[in-house]
Amino acid sequence: MASRTAVANLALGHFGQYRIDDIDERTPTAEAVRDCWDICQDSVLRAHHWNFATAIAVLTQLATAPVFGWTYQWTLPSDFLKLVSCNDVFSGVRDTEFTVRGGVLCTRENKAQIEYVKRITACELWDPQFVEAFALKLAEMVAPRLSLSGGKAADLADRARRAGASAAHSDAIDSRPHVRRAEDGSRYHQAIRGWDPDIG
Repeated sequence: MASRTAVANLALGHFGQYRIDDIDERTPTAEAVRDCWDICQDSVLRAHHWNFATAIAVLTQLATAPVFGWTYQWTLPSDFLKLVSCNDVFSGVRDTEFTVRGGVLCTRENKAQIEYVKRITACELWDPQFVEAFALKLAEMVAPRLSLSGGKAADLADRARRAGASAAHSDAIDSRPHVRRAEDGSRYHQAIRGWDPDIG
């Protein structure tokens, strides 16, 4: 799979820059790439629930409880970037009983089994379509530092968005949808019987 230098050259090629011999070399081009690399990496990883970057963990409870609003708080993994689910409930749904706040996970349940997107720095482990999306995003970020015209930069931004969407679509197909059945008395069951607690 691709090395950091190979990925950097892929990004540079998107806007007609000369290749570099080593990403760690002391040249303005390599320095611009290095300056943008980490934030670009984390940004593209957080943009989707990438299968290759998804992990599971059972969290350790902190001794101190949250000041208010939640019952328990938990230490997140050191490579944590984005929460996918907690105790089999996906993030972002209406009735979640957890939140990430101040670098910890807060819950009302006395357990925390999570699925999360983790930081993967080894390019050799990246999905090929992620590499493509990352290289375009990196090109978009590096280009203004190397005196690229505004029109070309806008084109790179558009191509980065399209590549990211395409990669996310392919990645999603590789996953089996997680189905969580509604429990008796849940809001779903109330809704299909014509009752919504918010409107009566």
